[in-house]
Amino acid sequence: MTPRPHVGRTAPGLAILLALGGTAGCAGTAPGPSSRPVAIARADDDHALTDAGERLGPLQGHFVAVARGRVLGGTMLPEDTARELHAVAGPLAHAYFFMAGEEGERRATIPGIYGPRVAGNGLLAALGLQAIADPGAGTLTLGRGSAVRTFPYRDGAAIAEFHVAPASGLGSGTAVAFVIASGFEGTALVTSEDAAVAGLVLSEVPGTATIAEILTGRTLTCRRALARVTLEGVGDLPGGEAAAVVEVWFPE
Repeated sequence: MTPRPHVGRTAPGLAILLALGGTAGCAGTAPGPSSRPVAIARADDDHALTDAGERLGPLQGHFVAVARGRVLGGTMLPEDTARELHAVAGPLAHAYFFMAGEEGERRATIPGIYGPRVAGNGLLAALGLQAIADPGAGTLTLGRGSAVRTFPYRDGAAIAEFHVAPASGLGSGTAVAFVIASGFEGTALVTSEDAAVAGLVLSEVPGTATIAEILTGRTLTCRRALARVTLEGVGDLPGGEAAAVVEVWFPE
């Protein structure tokens, strides 16, 4: 059974999300992904994608990276393209890291914004997790088979903590406490500060995503990134984990 969060007073609207996105529970003080160096580097990488044009067609289903205005990779395995990206000399302000054919615009709906960090059914499915929420007991249980973890509700919401790291390997990642929201069509939403601290700007997927709040019609425009999301303690062995590479979105 997938939980529908009981959010009570903690279910802010989209305007509250915009206010919280840059402040609530920040993992650090690194500049956000929209800072000037990133914007300049992103523009160079956008030009490289435009110049590549039809040459990307045969790479459909392959992993591609773009950095310093150059198209890299085109491999079947993400780690192979990541190695090419790591070989680019010097620190990077921005890079794209994606599967060719997955770039472009995306849209997802959510009944109401439950906070600045939200995980949907897509994340649980990718991790192979089942979820049981018990509002009466104030607990959320996530697991696979007999390997389960139980989290206490926070402020009336079903929340679980995951580790989010860039799929490119160009960042150490960060811990993120997500509200588990069954009505969210997307995979996961984090704050722009989470994205900066984790290094997700170095794993961006070209194109943006729009989250539409069903109750109000308000929208939030996000960047997209490939990230490795991990939940520890639910593997078949002690200390095991559930992990998957999925899209994570963060406010522009």
